[in-house]
Amino acid sequence: MCNAFLYFFLFLYSTMISIPKQKLYTMKYRQICQLESLHEEQLETLFREEWWTEGRKLADIRKMLDNTTVVIALIDTTSNTLAGFVRIISDKVYTALISDVLVAKAYRGKGLGKQLIEAACNHPELVQVHRFDLYCKPDMEAFYQSLGFEVIHPSILFMRNPHVY
Repeated sequence: MCNAFLYFFLFLYSTMISIPKQKLYTMKYRQICQLESLHEEQLETLFREEWWTEGRKLADIRKMLDNTTVVIALIDTTSNTLAGFVRIISDKVYTALISDVLVAKAYRGKGLGKQLIEAACNHPELVQVHRFDLYCKPDMEAFYQSLGFEVIHPSILFMRNPHVY
C-alpha cells in the first residue's frame, strides 16, 4: 500500500506544472503586544498610507502606543516586517473601542485583518468586556459583519471635535 501511494505521488509530482518557489512559500506571523523601535517606524509608514491616519508623527505614535489599553501587531517572521496592527481603547468592563485596524498592502487578502480582530476580541485583558465597538466605512461593513459585528443604528453619527493644540 505504501509503495503504491509513493508511486502515485511520484507520478503526480513528475507531471505537475512547475510552480515558482515564491508561490509555494507560506508566510508565518508572530503576534506581539509591544512594538520595537523598528516596528514603530514601520507603523508610521502604514499610517501615512491611510486617509484617516495620515500626518501622524513618530513621537506622537509612540505616546499613543504608551497610552493605549491593548496593542496587537503581526510581524512577518521571515522579514521582521510589520504586517498588521490594531489597537484597543477600553475601560475593561463595558466597552472596548477597536481602532486603527491596519494591514500593510503587501499582506492584504491573507486573513490578517480577521486574525487581528479575533486577537483583539479574545485578548486576556479584555475577556470581561461587555461589547466591542468599531467604526468603518461602508465598504468594510460586510467584512466586520462576517466577524460578528452588526450595525447598531444606521443613523448614529460619528462626530469629532477637531481639537487643535
